[in-house]
Amino acid sequence: MVFRPFLRPSLAHLLMTAALLAAPLLSACDSNEPEPARPGSFTAEVGDTPLTGLAAFDDSYEIEEGGGPAFAVGLVAGDATQTVVLVARGAPQTRTYTLSADDETGEAGAFYFVLDDEDGALYVATGGTMTLTHASSDRLRGRFQMTAAQLFDPSQTVTVEGSFDAPRGEVEPTEPAE
Repeated sequence: MVFRPFLRPSLAHLLMTAALLAAPLLSACDSNEPEPARPGSFTAEVGDTPLTGLAAFDDSYEIEEGGGPAFAVGLVAGDATQTVVLVARGAPQTRTYTLSADDETGEAGAFYFVLDDEDGALYVATGGTMTLTHASSDRLRGRFQMTAAQLFDPSQTVTVEGSFDAPRGEVEPTEPAE
């Protein structure tokens, strides 16, 4: 089975999919639905730099062209300058998923966004894993590790690894520090 469109390594598909997947997870909650009992969180390291923030997941996505359901885990740094989005096909299950940008070998994908004063950068996972240690209808817990290459300069790579506790819902990041 081929993953479409979220693992296709073209610029248009990556940017459109990343924006579509991240938008609901990063938006402020405007509904009357109750908030999760406990907010989600994550800890990670980007290289040797620690990163912490908020986490949430959503499993309401459909892959185009009959690809079936998909889910995404959104991890947003406390100052909203860095985001990790982990995406996998199917319903969330307690297991290990292989991260890749290759439609033929990957069963899941990941993006790492960096926003700073001058530029932003989008990194796409070229390898790694996401392991769900707990998967229920209202919460995912797990860990991940990936090597990611910058979209416009693949010679620039980062390693990102960490763990998360993500309730179903949205992430409302705080304002970036000035």
